[in-house]
Amino acid sequence: LSAEHLRAGNDALDRVKENGFSLVYVGRDSLGFSIGGADVTARQLATARLTAEAKGLALYATLIGVKREPLGPNRALDTVANLSAADGGAAGYRRILDHCKALGMRWVLDFGPPTPDDHDAYVSLMQAVAPHAAALSLGISMKPHGTCLSNADLLGMVKEVDHPAFKISLDPGNVMYYTRGAESPTAGLDELAPFVSTVVMKDCALTGDSQLDEYGSEGVDVLIVPGTGLVPFAEVASILFAAGGFSG
Repeated sequence: LSAEHLRAGNDALDRVKENGFSLVYVGRDSLGFSIGGADVTARQLATARLTAEAKGLALYATLIGVKREPLGPNRALDTVANLSAADGGAAGYRRILDHCKALGMRWVLDFGPPTPDDHDAYVSLMQAVAPHAAALSLGISMKPHGTCLSNADLLGMVKEVDHPAFKISLDPGNVMYYTRGAESPTAGLDELAPFVSTVVMKDCALTGDSQLDEYGSEGVDVLIVPGTGLVPFAEVASILFAAGGFSG
C-alpha cells in the first residue's frame, strides 16, 4: 500500500471509530487496491485487516459487480467478475471471495445481473460460486441495482439459485429509484423476508424536476438522509422482523 492510501485509510477508520461504529463497509478502491485483483498479495490483505482490528473495527462487507467485457475505464479499481470469461466468471468471483475472507469479512453485496439478458448466466454463476462462499462462511447478498427490481423478482432469483449462501440485500431506496416509485418496497416483502440477509438504509425522493442527479437520472434522488424521503422504513422493518426473523 502507498503511504497516501495508508494515511487516507487510517483517517477514515479513525472517523468510523469516533462516530461509534464497529463494522466497516469497504468501497471498491478504499484500500488502495482492487479486492478482486489477481495481483493482490496476502500481505496487502493482512495489513488492511490488522489495521482495522488494531482500532477495534472489523471490515465487514464489500460490493461485487458482475459484468461483461468491456469492463470500463475503472476496471482496475472495480471488484468485478466477468461473465464473458470462459468459465462465466466463476474463477474471478471465487478469488474475490477468498480475498474477502482474508480481510475478515462476513458479507459480499452483489449488484445482480447487469442486464435482463444476463439473467440465466448470472444464475449459473451464483450456483457455481455459492458453495465456495459457504465453505468460507461468507454470505452473498444480492441487491436490486437496475435489474430484479420487485420483491417478486428478488424472491424468484433466490429460488432459482437455490443455495443457503445466496440471499437478498434489501435496498428499498433503489427499488423506488429505478422504478420511479411505481414499485413499492413493501409489496410481497412478507414472502421475501425469510431470504433477506442485509438491508441498505437508502431513501428515495421523487423530485419531479429536470435536474439530473449524480448518476444522471432525472426527477429522482437517493443521495438523501434516510427518513427524509418516501421509503416507509418503519413498515419495512416491521415486516422483516415479524415475517423473516431479521435481526439487523
